[in-house]
Amino acid sequence: MVKMIIFDMAGTTIDEQNLVYKTLHQAIQESGYPVTFEQVLAHCAGKEKRQAIWDVLQTQQITGNLSEITNQIFARFKVALAKAYQTEPIQLQPGASELFEILQSRAIKVVLNTGYDRP
Repeated sequence: MVKMIIFDMAGTTIDEQNLVYKTLHQAIQESGYPVTFEQVLAHCAGKEKRQAIWDVLQTQQITGNLSEITNQIFARFKVALAKAYQTEPIQLQPGASELFEILQSRAIKVVLNTGYDRP
């Protein structure tokens, strides 16, 4: 018998219109690396974002310390994402609320998980 289901948030239970990847794309570009949004999606989707930045930077001609550059972009991304989540429209995916209610009515715990900071 199922007692608990864990759901991811961004893009799964939360419709954020690719805000995470748009913000990641912006942070990489603002750091001087002209990657496309399609490259960001191809190299970053579903990954921990520091690793995702590292992976997409591997496609670029990098001079300098890749770890340091990755950390700088990741820091920029975290600040930009926190700001974006405060200003951009975010809502539940269609049917998510109803699904949670059905599960809870069957005594199945609903847990939300994310790879991002708690706030």
